[in-house]
Amino acid sequence: MNKIIALFSFGHYYSDSYPRVPEKNTCQIVLDLRLLYEPFHDGHQESGLAKNITELVIKENKKFFSSLKPLLEELIGRFRQNDRYHTLNIFFGCYGGWQRSVAAVEYFKNWLKTKHPEMSIATEHLTITRHH
Repeated sequence: MNKIIALFSFGHYYSDSYPRVPEKNTCQIVLDLRLLYEPFHDGHQESGLAKNITELVIKENKKFFSSLKPLLEELIGRFRQNDRYHTLNIFFGCYGGWQRSVAAVEYFKNWLKTKHPEMSIATEHLTITRHH
């Protein structure tokens, strides 16, 4: 069975982009990033899809992202060993779903593709898709 890790960004401000109850055979993790540094408050308007924004979010929150990796590795290891689940959804949320959560998805997408090339990695930016 092909295992899939799906990464989503969303904004708490937009209720229609908030994570829903997962499908059968799907595990779900939701992480709230609203306490992290936000480039918007320093005048940056671009989304987290812009490389400079992703780099800034990661740089300013380096300790958080570094500490999250071991937790994700543990959960992914358990997911890999469990035949009951075929998809692991990881949701990253911030207030608007525009910078921090998007940067987190882009960062962890690249990290997971390097760490777990045997798995399919999917991404979707819910707020950007629905509201911008």
